Amino acid sequence: MLALGWWSALSARAEDLPRRALFIAGAVLGTFTIHHAAVRSDPSHLAQAIHPTFLALFGALALRGRLPGWLRQGLASVLFVAAGFAAFNHHPSLVHLGRASLVKTELGGSSVRLLPVHADYYARLVRTIESHVGSDEKLFIAPSRPGLYPIFHKRSPSWWIYFFVPEADRAEQEALVAELQDVPWILIVDKGIADREELRFRNSYDRVWAYITTGYERVPTPELEPYHLLFRKRE
Repeated sequence: MLALGWWSALSARAEDLPRRALFIAGAVLGTFTIHHAAVRSDPSHLAQAIHPTFLALFGALALRGRLPGWLRQGLASVLFVAAGFAAFNHHPSLVHLGRASLVKTELGGSSVRLLPVHADYYARLVRTIESHVGSDEKLFIAPSRPGLYPIFHKRSPSWWIYFFVPEADRAEQEALVAELQDVPWILIVDKGIADREELRFRNSYDRVWAYITTGYERVPTPELEPYHLLFRKRE
């Protein structure tokens, strides 16, 4: 479907583009989320990424002028219900709408509105990090959640932002160890994608994990979930 949308965009005459606009727009937008089908194809991630494909399908129905009107309307209704089901039954944020009001929260100097469960999580996380990590001290966060860096007004010590690659080669791991030499604090969110054990940081980056557990000491974080591991470099 996405490939057909790109072909339609590249092969259409200028006067046909307005009629194909919805189909093309959905295909183009969907291209930038298609990686979820190969990397994170669980329901919650597909629910966040599938709606451009639904737009392309709506656009394709509009192009099929030879289909009976009742059939096009029926197919459009099915697509509409499917899109709503994907959004409200599986989207990690939308599933909570209607059950709780959004809460105004200050994060990283910006005011945002979050679900109460998320606002509480970030409040606890900010309190924990700010109570231990100095404003001028470096912090490394792995294997994911690079969005925490701007919240804490920190710069990542590494250009790599996701550390879920199974069995990262030795050269990559040694390069990361070198980048951590002057980093006094490390936060590990000790969970793998879809709870896959081989994708936990300790297994996918075993050399770096050994460096952390040898050269750093664990700092208690009673406000956080047990899989949040905060480490301070040993003296």
